[in-house]
Amino acid sequence: MGIELSTAGPELVNESPAQIALSGASTVKGIGLSQAFFGGSYRWSVLELSAQIGKFENPLATSPLLWDSDLRPEGAAESLDFSFSDQFQIALYGAQYSIDQVSASLTGGTPVRRSWMFQQGVLGQLSLANDTTIRLATSLTMFTNVSERLARASSQHGNSLEDPTSPNPHLKETLWPIEFFGEARAYPLGILTVLKGALLVNFQTDDQQRGFYTSASIGNSWKKNNLQGEVSYIYLEPDVTLDLLADHRFGNGNRKGPRFQMSFYVLDGLRVGSAFLYSEVLQSNLDQAARKEWTLDFEYRF
Repeated sequence: MGIELSTAGPELVNESPAQIALSGASTVKGIGLSQAFFGGSYRWSVLELSAQIGKFENPLATSPLLWDSDLRPEGAAESLDFSFSDQFQIALYGAQYSIDQVSASLTGGTPVRRSWMFQQGVLGQLSLANDTTIRLATSLTMFTNVSERLARASSQHGNSLEDPTSPNPHLKETLWPIEFFGEARAYPLGILTVLKGALLVNFQTDDQQRGFYTSASIGNSWKKNNLQGEVSYIYLEPDVTLDLLADHRFGNGNRKGPRFQMSFYVLDGLRVGSAFLYSEVLQSNLDQAARKEWTLDFEYRF
């Protein structure tokens, strides 16, 4: 089991789900319960079955195209791991997340219901000599009963609506994206180097909308006096996934562009970082514009 406190906001529709902006004059800055879960596992020979339930960090292998790593979903996740050797493992996994709940409206005609996000996939991991690890994953994500509130909020980050003028809007497209994700980790000269790549496709749209992501980073993280650098690029068409859940560091969905980040770890648990983002809008949207931003952030873990 586990509990986490962070600067996470109370609503999914927040612009930055786990950051506090030093603005708003004398307003109170909040700290909330971002994780509270319990789980367990059972191992038999080469098989291990594990599950957890509550509010927790998404344990599935995904990219920023599909999921913002600062978000903590509420629901359940299960995994069946096959350990064929110390060098090769395969995992079958699934997750069921409640992403919104709508109360019945007597005036608007909105029925009570819950919005769900279902994920299922397979992950393979191969460990080679010299501490080199390769991971490959394929997953299917299904968004069901997306609420009017989520649809409206996500349209501000790229998604298309059937009738934007309606007081109870619905998403125009069915969002069932399939992601292919890959990662390679190695330690040349004792320094961690990570290469990542992902392709996301929604075959439910007429034009099979897609997105891709690539990144390269070098440097050991969360170790005192270590410097880490990362360069990444994202391309995400508007109706591949629920854009509200895509990584806010890239401006969520309907965007393309690079991002550069440098981090210095003053202590094992204290990071000082700086990042620059330049992203363009792919499809005209009144709520989106090109972004050129530089950020300076501090993060402390204890």
